[in-house]
Formats: sequence, C-alpha cells, structure tokens
Amino acid sequence: MSEMEKNKNMLNQKTFLSPKITKATKQLKNHWVLHGLNFRALSDINLLFDKKMSDIDKRIDALPKAPFNPQEVSSSSSSSMVALPPMTMVTTKVLARTGTKDIMQPDVNNMDP
Repeated sequence: MSEMEKNKNMLNQKTFLSPKITKATKQLKNHWVLHGLNFRALSDINLLFDKKMSDIDKRIDALPKAPFNPQEVSSSSSSSMVALPPMTMVTTKVLARTGTKDIMQPDVNNMDP
C-alpha cells in the first residue's frame, strides 16, 4: 500500500469526533426544543463545548510529534498522527500452561518415522 493510500485511511482525532459531536448537538437541540427548554442554556453549553474543543486542540498540539511508523519517516508526516504503544507480547508463564501434549493430536504420536 502506498504512502498516499495509508494517509487517506488515517483519521485524526478531530476528524473522527466532529461528526459525532455535530450529531449529538443536533439531538440535544431537538430534545430541548421538544421539552421547552430555553436556548440561553443551550448557548452556554455551546460556549463550554467550544472551550473544551480548544483545550483538546491545544493538548493534541502539545503531544510529541512521533511518527506512526518510525521505519517510514517522511517529510510529509502529519502532525495529527500519534504513535501507538507496542503490542503486548505473550510471556513464558502463559506459554508454560499449554504443553505440547495438549496441542498434538493422538494419531501424530503413532506415526512411523
């Protein structure tokens, strides 16, 4: 897969959350209109929401700009990419619980060499 295709498939946090936030805001407005709640309170919530989004943007910008895949560092790296923690490896303690006797089929032991 080319670098361009990889970048197309990646979403940053803001792009991912924006449609969900818009949908929730519309649902809240509809709920408030149906139940006769005032728009002043909705305006206050909207101001709080804008402040929180601004705080999130500042925190995202403050994150270290680590590449998603250190082996494929390019000059076109997006600042919205975040390095993920490495996958957890299975330890020998977990592997010791399952012996080869549990895994092997009985007819394998009876085969001629």
